Amino acid sequence: MRGWAAAWVALSKADTVSRDQALKLAREALAIDPRCGAALRTIAFAQWQHVYSNSAASVAEALSEGMSAATRAIAVDPEDHIAYLWKGMLPLLSGKPEDGLADVRRAHELNPNDALVLAYLGMVEALCGNKLKGIEYATAALRLSPRDPVRPSFLNTLGWVYFSAGQYSNGSDAALRCISEAPDFAPPRLCLVVNLIGLAEIARAKSEFQVWRTLAPELVESRLAGQWLSSDPEYCQRATTFLRIAAGLDDPGAADVLR
Repeated sequence: MRGWAAAWVALSKADTVSRDQALKLAREALAIDPRCGAALRTIAFAQWQHVYSNSAASVAEALSEGMSAATRAIAVDPEDHIAYLWKGMLPLLSGKPEDGLADVRRAHELNPNDALVLAYLGMVEALCGNKLKGIEYATAALRLSPRDPVRPSFLNTLGWVYFSAGQYSNGSDAALRCISEAPDFAPPRLCLVVNLIGLAEIARAKSEFQVWRTLAPELVESRLAGQWLSSDPEYCQRATTFLRIAAGLDDPGAADVLR
């Protein structure tokens, strides 16, 4: 339980030390009980964060341990919906959301009342091309648990789903709401940047890019190089071009044909 709590602190504060602490505690728990589902879920969750944040010492090893932990948790308890969630979310980190869609859908089937699962299902559906369904699920998560402790994650997800659908005004609004509730949470800053470019608010996007760079310096180069969670070429080109404009690397006119 301490490891699981540390993993959530790591997510909310973009804190690599907390990610490592979560892994340390979870591995200690597994040394006591190799069938500890909570420990296995924690490893999958923490390693997902490490790879997403580009803070893993070895991406291949982090992905392997995370997927192995989620698979083992499911073997221990075939109705462990959280294990299915992270088993389905890990393929996103290789730009293959379609490989995890069935597992995230299964997580939702097992527990349709878990708002986090519903929000992340919206993200995966949108990244797999089901944009309207993604918006439906992401907004439903906020209605299902409007005062959820991890509500900022829901809002961030909603912002990205709107971006995928080209609804930049809605995406910016969701990102700003997320930032107001969790100022140190890095992902919505990036979400805001690309949505602002979609709205042609170039100066504001450049300012927000500098804030995001400070919060998540380890992600800057990979995102500018086109490494996103989607395998959709249109999405990746649009996100990369918008980000490069915000970074001052591309002419703002390059966004005109992509909006």
